[in-house]
Amino acid sequence: MVKDSEGIRRAAHSFFKDLYSALEGPPIDSQACPIDLIPHCVQDFYNIMLTAPISMNEIKEALDCMDLDKASGPDGFTARFYLTC
Repeated sequence: MVKDSEGIRRAAHSFFKDLYSALEGPPIDSQACPIDLIPHCVQDFYNIMLTAPISMNEIKEALDCMDLDKASGPDGFTARFYLTC
């Protein structure tokens, strides 16, 4: 137990130094792209589907599922507006 000011200061300094210090291990390559350091959580198959260009058919299907006279966003444009374009 630490009771004096200097002891408290040293204990706090030591605690936060340990908390915010890098763990021992292999050094990080400073030339590597930071995105490469993030683990991949999405499988390649799903990633290809998610990043594929959107087809006009997909847009039409989405518009067909919407209420024609309700705006889907703050711009006020309804699905009916987009179907007439």
